[in-house]
Amino acid sequence: MKNLFPGHFAKEEKAQKELWAKCVFVFDANILLNLYRYSDETKTTFLQILDLLKERAWIPYQVAHEYIDNRLKVIDEQQEKYTTTLSEVAALSAKLEHPRQHPFVSKSVMVRVEKSLQNLKSELETNKEAHIKRIHSDDIKDQLSNIFKDRVGNKLRNDQLEEIIKEGEKRYTEKIPPGYADTKKASAETFLAARCRPYGDLIVWKSLIEKCKTDNLPVIFVTDDGKEDWWLRFKGKTLGPRPELVEEFTSETGMDFHMYQPERFLSLAGDFLKEKTSREALQEIRELRETKQLSESAPTALLARDHFSSLLKSNKFEDRASEDELYQNYSMLSTEKEILRQQLNDLTLRHQVAIRRGRNLPFEYDGTDIEESLEYQSIKSECMELESRLIETHKKLAKTLKLIHELERQLLIKKNDNINIKEWKHNYNRTEN
Repeated sequence: MKNLFPGHFAKEEKAQKELWAKCVFVFDANILLNLYRYSDETKTTFLQILDLLKERAWIPYQVAHEYIDNRLKVIDEQQEKYTTTLSEVAALSAKLEHPRQHPFVSKSVMVRVEKSLQNLKSELETNKEAHIKRIHSDDIKDQLSNIFKDRVGNKLRNDQLEEIIKEGEKRYTEKIPPGYADTKKASAETFLAARCRPYGDLIVWKSLIEKCKTDNLPVIFVTDDGKEDWWLRFKGKTLGPRPELVEEFTSETGMDFHMYQPERFLSLAGDFLKEKTSREALQEIRELRETKQLSESAPTALLARDHFSSLLKSNKFEDRASEDELYQNYSMLSTEKEILRQQLNDLTLRHQVAIRRGRNLPFEYDGTDIEESLEYQSIKSECMELESRLIETHKKLAKTLKLIHELERQLLIKKNDNINIKEWKHNYNRTEN
């Protein structure tokens, strides 16, 4: 059975060790770009692991192209975050200059807080300057260039790209992974590079298969892409790579294939290389992905927000709405329901992470009064904000579910009870697909 469905069985410890002992390690562009988003400690740790594995590391040409093409954009994004944070620190410092705004805080505590803010501001300014310098003198790019020297795949010919586009159109229609979640990258532009944009993941996937065929070695692919066209998920948990990917890779090459998200790779690589990886680095990497996923889901949520914002206020549908309009509302509300559930999962995870940070804080202060520390106050404020957002999101989800039930009732009335709920849901989903 395992031979027929290899993607549905977890690797045993022995098989995993054998895979790590002889595989080619392939890295996605988002892994390289995240190095600009990590703290210096985490970035250094990741680069050290890459350097230790460089004899067996490799990236497709598409990955190198995406890294070079997006490097300056990511540097600029991080620069903006430094600017925003410095503005927030300055605003907080200005508030603290007015004692009437905080009459219950002792002067000795305020002196320590102001000193902490000055140290924070100084470090942020120093780090911002170092980050800006990477536009012209990029230490990360130089290290990656050394690690992947002579370890980048060949550029595909135009006719090869045209073949992948042609195959991709069929695969995406049938939702065969990977890449079908990137259809939003399609544009009206007709030149080859523009037509390739939705198929970047598929180009990388084809390159992995060809690399395996050439070297006759299994592959471990490390990616921070969290979309459903790469990962198998169940009830919010990531179980592993999509079984279709494992089965296609094995069928095409006869070799083994596995995927890791960056924090899991870093943890296992540390064990494999006998190099300790700090818990803080793994937590930082995980938190960055969770934050990115939350921000990426926001534009999707805005698409339907304006349409049913009035519905959330009125808690009802127009009695004169046509059947098509009700079906359209059903689609939008179903989308909103899934978005709210994902937001609840994300907020819950972030809340749990903040609580863990708070619980670990006493170990870092050696018995001193942590409640006077700026870090304690920051974590406390973050927990209160997340709790408030959790309550608000729960309320929105409850209203959305109530509207869905009301919509189902109206559809049954319009159908004169000649069709049951399961049937019209099935009919609707079939027409949508």
